[in-house]
Amino acid sequence: MKYCAFLLAFAALPAIAAAQDRPVAPAPAAPVSPPRDVVVTGVRLKDTEAALKACIARKCPPKEDIDATMAHAENEFVAGDYHGARQTLLGSVGRNRRYAKQYPIDVSDLMRANSRVAVHLGEGDDYLFSANEVVRILKSGLAPDDYRVLGARVELADAYAKSRDVDLALNTYRDVASRAHKLGLPGVEGYTRLREVGLLGALSEANVSGYGDMLRRAIDSLVADRNPQLAAYAFGARPIRARIDARHGNASAIDQMIAEYRRTAPVSTRTILLYSPPIVQNPASAARQAASGETLNQMAMDDFDNQWVDISFWVAPDGHVTDAGVLRQSSKLNDYWVKPIVTSLSGRRYAPLAMDPSQPGVLRVERYTFTSRWTNNVTGSHMRQREPTPQVEMVDLTVDPPSGTQTAPSK
Repeated sequence: MKYCAFLLAFAALPAIAAAQDRPVAPAPAAPVSPPRDVVVTGVRLKDTEAALKACIARKCPPKEDIDATMAHAENEFVAGDYHGARQTLLGSVGRNRRYAKQYPIDVSDLMRANSRVAVHLGEGDDYLFSANEVVRILKSGLAPDDYRVLGARVELADAYAKSRDVDLALNTYRDVASRAHKLGLPGVEGYTRLREVGLLGALSEANVSGYGDMLRRAIDSLVADRNPQLAAYAFGARPIRARIDARHGNASAIDQMIAEYRRTAPVSTRTILLYSPPIVQNPASAARQAASGETLNQMAMDDFDNQWVDISFWVAPDGHVTDAGVLRQSSKLNDYWVKPIVTSLSGRRYAPLAMDPSQPGVLRVERYTFTSRWTNNVTGSHMRQREPTPQVEMVDLTVDPPSGTQTAPSK
């Protein structure tokens, strides 16, 4: 199936010039000297569990309940207990959903967290339902054109795309970008147009026909826009065009794009991803998915239960990635799917960093989960089964320091 390659590509889109929501997870501390040991610090799981239980016992206000829930669910997720995290979140949803109009931001954050955990478990229906609920809840307490409502609609479009409803995703991106333009919200407009380019680029890389002309028009339109407030987003579209050019024989396209960035953009203290190679799926798995519609080919043969890894890597001062490798893994990991991810990470290119070239750079940690959607209609029976098409979900576990304060130790 071409859509398997699309899902893997869409999971690894470059995220230049766009703020990403990241979980409040334990932050890996930088080492003082080689070897590069990684020390993880954070609030202990049993402490967040006790805090949540105490909050529930004293019938704490909804906002406090939600804050305690989020802290504990994030701890459970980072520890690899996805089912526990989901039950923690669903319990709080049951207690606090009725307060959505009074606390739209907090309750929508709760639903967003539930959506993100659900997708790592392969619970596609709950993932999409919760993404829709985020929009509905925000609309119940905020103006329909509030930038947070528009941002939630962008997240919903992402969910449509990952659920393979790409045309609905594209229509949603375009509607949000149009509304943001009319409202004078260039940040929302630029980010939304960049997400549209990213989706079209992923479809192109997966060789899904019918979207190539759309991709070229979307990139050209964004790059040609004369609004200076969209310049960063316009540059964000160029790595996608460079990737497409490289696939069509222009081997220097990526280096040219990096060189242009060096000339035109300020050197940053934060890691800004410019280019990420696609995650190449297992050829045998791809061949099986492209085979006939026999029942056996419609059933998942991979093990998707408790399959996750934390991969650490260093972004060197010149923007190259070094020392990518598995930091932690689930207890029953079948690691055949991990190597393509490490290979992709090792080929990333980041913007040059404002630090001495002799320094090791900046340490980052990302969680990857190998999963597949649950469905009731793969083989014609009503038993829940996994789809045969695998998906790789990623969450960035790195907690960036405030802008301008990031440093790296000397060797």
